[in-house]
Amino acid sequence: MALNYDERFVNRLIELQPRLRAFIRSLVPFKQDADDVVQETNLVLCRKAGEYIEGSNFAAWAVASGSFPGHGTSTVAGPRSTGVSR
Repeated sequence: MALNYDERFVNRLIELQPRLRAFIRSLVPFKQDADDVVQETNLVLCRKAGEYIEGSNFAAWAVASGSFPGHGTSTVAGPRSTGVSR
């Protein structure tokens, strides 16, 4: 049975998870925050699935397309957010 585009995309995304998680963990110091970023990134990538060009480097596309929503540079580079405004 031939896979359609959506199934191939999902399979690539599943295969990428360990590398994507490791990449995000290298940027986000707290595991719980990193897990949130991975989940949000997966959602962004699924929404942008139609932008992926079949045959191109999926991992490179995913990293370039995953904008890590809700996690600005202060969260990635700085202390864990407490939700309290300064």
